[in-house]
Amino acid sequence: MDDLKAVVASSLPVSPCAYVAGEPVTVDSGALSGVSGVVVRTKGSARLVVRVPFVAGFVNVELDADTVKRLEKKESNGSQQN
Repeated sequence: MDDLKAVVASSLPVSPCAYVAGEPVTVDSGALSGVSGVVVRTKGSARLVVRVPFVAGFVNVELDADTVKRLEKKESNGSQQN
């Protein structure tokens, strides 16, 4: 609660964001539709930096937040537990 009070008292601009660093996402629309990656950081409420696989490693791509969606968590190794 003290952190929340400090943020409010700071008068700094704040904005909500639906995504957090480390969250797996897939691009839902645009030129990179179908590409999956991991959120590296957010830039305000409307922009994300997403790390996506590339030829010899990864690249970071800045995207509009409304062009991606969360990846559903899959069970490890595709196995189901009974």
